[in-house]
Amino acid sequence: MGVASDTLDTAGGTVDTDTDIDPITEASVRLLDDRGLDNFSDDGVDAVADAVNTANAATTFDGDTVAQAADKAETTASSDQNVLMVLEDNQFTPTPTATLTATPTPTTTAIPCVGDCDNSGTVTVDELVRGVSLVLGNGVPCPQFDANDDGTVTVDELLTAVNNALHGCMQ
Repeated sequence: MGVASDTLDTAGGTVDTDTDIDPITEASVRLLDDRGLDNFSDDGVDAVADAVNTANAATTFDGDTVAQAADKAETTASSDQNVLMVLEDNQFTPTPTATLTATPTPTTTAIPCVGDCDNSGTVTVDELVRGVSLVLGNGVPCPQFDANDDGTVTVDELLTAVNNALHGCMQ
């Protein structure tokens, strides 16, 4: 690219011939670089360059330095709706990928029959008496009375055991 002090002739070329890029191409490169050149295919780059060239068809660079001409071409192109549309249409859009994460489901070990301390499938009167003692805070432990596994036996768990004694265990 030329030095900032180079000036351009009416065709957009530098008076000194040490430049390899014209201001319109520089404007295209800047616009593409702002959006990430890797986000465009070769055809997309060509489409953007064509749109920037069309947007600057009437732009004159007489007496401008290379930097001024490139700035002018970029400003013209970046305010052109067609250039903006071509940039948008040709830019790769990342495809969202779903990330599956397992949601743990709390599991509790269901007590087969609340109050059935001997695991016989029925709740007997002596097991209910044992449950009353547990509610009162004494008695021989029976994990089958602790339906919610919170370490204590409550009145509602005792009532469940009474219901199981009257109607049978739900299996």
